[in-house]
Amino acid sequence: MECDVCEQPGRRKFFCEVCLKERLLIHRSSLKRLGENHEATVKRALPVLEAPDGVQERRIAKARRARLLSDCLSLESKDVQVTDALRQSQTIIVAKRTQLSIRRNRLNQAREQLESRRSPAKSSTKQQSYIPGVPLSTSATNLIDIRQQILITEQHWGEVIKNLIVVRRSLISQLLSIYPITAHRTSE
Repeated sequence: MECDVCEQPGRRKFFCEVCLKERLLIHRSSLKRLGENHEATVKRALPVLEAPDGVQERRIAKARRARLLSDCLSLESKDVQVTDALRQSQTIIVAKRTQLSIRRNRLNQAREQLESRRSPAKSSTKQQSYIPGVPLSTSATNLIDIRQQILITEQHWGEVIKNLIVVRRSLISQLLSIYPITAHRTSE
């Protein structure tokens, strides 16, 4: 084989000894030059990297900003969900209030009917109820029916109150999860 550079015949080598030494010198000098350039670049970059407003601080600030943006987006989505839940709770409260007002009106009407039936027939019902063995009159049985209606209405009223308590609790917990509310106690 012969040398690729000087084309002198050699023994199983691609380069002759002189060309190989020359190539190694060139390679070493280029490595030395590249090393010096690298060190100079690192020396120039260190003040920029380590400065208070340097690249590293900017990277940290950029990562913090990205994290805060993702937190804001998640909070906005939670806010939308809580707002929807709050609206649903408000519609439920409005429906319960209308049901409550209807039941109150029915209860008031039943009370008025009871009072109107009691006032003219008080004396006759008292006389008939005190006679043993004599069945009660129809007005007295109506009075018993009205009492049952009042009891049923009061039971419904209790259920409505319980439902309102549950809705209020859920509304308060929703509000507490949205807004940071703290209790201020005064010392007595």
